[in-house]
Amino acid sequence: MERHHERWSARIAAIAFAASVFCSIPALAQHPFKRAPKGINKNTTPVIRQNFTGVVQSLDKKRKILTVESSMNNDTEYFPVNRHVRVITANGRKVRWAALATGLSVMVNFREQNGRRAVQRITILKNEAAKTRRKGHHPF
Repeated sequence: MERHHERWSARIAAIAFAASVFCSIPALAQHPFKRAPKGINKNTTPVIRQNFTGVVQSLDKKRKILTVESSMNNDTEYFPVNRHVRVITANGRKVRWAALATGLSVMVNFREQNGRRAVQRITILKNEAAKTRRKGHHPF
C-alpha cells in the first residue's frame, strides 16, 4: 500500500508542478509593470506638412519670429525660425539669413504637429520691393 501511495503522491506532485508552470506563463505575459513601447501611450497627432506663400513683413532676429503676409487674402502668419532653417532662392541656391528682408516674396515650408510649427525651408521667390523701384515699371 505504501508503494501505491508513493506513486500517487509523485504523480500529484508532477501534475501540480506542471500546472503551476503553465498557469504562470500567461501571468508573466500580462505583468502590470511591463512598459509599453515608446509612443504607444502618447496622444499624438499626425505631422502635417504645409506651405505658405506671401510677402515678408518683418523678421525679428531677437525673438526669432518671421512675419509673412499672404498675397492672396491678406492673412498674416507668424513663423518661429532658428539658425537651422534653410534659406534658398527659387533656383535652389543657398543664401544667408541677411538676404531675408521686408518686401520679399517667399514660400515657407513648415510642418505642424500638436499645434506647434517648425519651419524647414524658406524659398525666396522674387523681390517685390526691387520690382516696384525700377523705372518705367507698371504693375498692370
